[in-house]
Amino acid sequence: MMDGRNASKHRRVKHDFAFSGLIACGHCGCSIVGEIKKQRYIYYHCTGYKGKCDEPYVREEVLEEKFGALLGRLVFDDDVLD
Repeated sequence: MMDGRNASKHRRVKHDFAFSGLIACGHCGCSIVGEIKKQRYIYYHCTGYKGKCDEPYVREEVLEEKFGALLGRLVFDDDVLD
């Protein structure tokens, strides 16, 4: 019964954006979601759930570059890898 309560809140999505649900807005703390513009370009923006947020849209390529740089700095000890 408890699981069924949250199941109805999930929406069907047409597109699976790589960074949706992983990032929160640094300005207001709301979720960052993806959106396709001109049937070609993917932009991410704040949902603005807490009110109008003045943070601009960000291209997916910029987020890929930033995430790649962060992941490249991760170092795992041999003990962890074993």
